[in-house]
This record gives sequence, structure tokens and C-alpha cells, in this order.
Amino acid sequence: PWQLARDPEAARALEETLASLAEGLRAVSVLLYPYMPATVEKLLLALGAPEVRYEAALFAERGSGLPVQAIEPLFPKR
Repeated sequence: PWQLARDPEAARALEETLASLAEGLRAVSVLLYPYMPATVEKLLLALGAPEVRYEAALFAERGSGLPVQAIEPLFPKR
């Protein structure tokens, strides 16, 4: 995505790449929910997709189209 971000003509490809990354993160997060429920809930809320049912772990061809929200680090250094 960093190379795409440098090229203004690749804006559509960058959008698709980032949407795919966010969707992959969402799907994997749903699978991690039984092991880290509080962390996954924070992440899914930030992604605009709070559904944690196992069936929601399918990778969709398109994301929700909702903007991703900034959050505090999920695993801050101590």
C-alpha cells in the first residue's frame, strides 16, 4: 500500500488494497474473539463491524464501506 499511496493515479487500487486488509483483519479478529474478547470487541468497533458470531468470519468481497476509527494501542508497552 505504501507504493500505491505515493501515486495519485493509483488511488482506486489503494482503496481496494486497504479495504481488503481491513476486511482480512476483521475476519481474523472474529476467530480470535473466544481468546481475547475485550480486545477483539475494541478492534471490531473501530472497524465499524462489531459482529462476533463465528459465521461473520467469512471474508467478504467488499467491506462495509464505513470509515475506520482511530483507537488506543490494543497492546501498549509497559
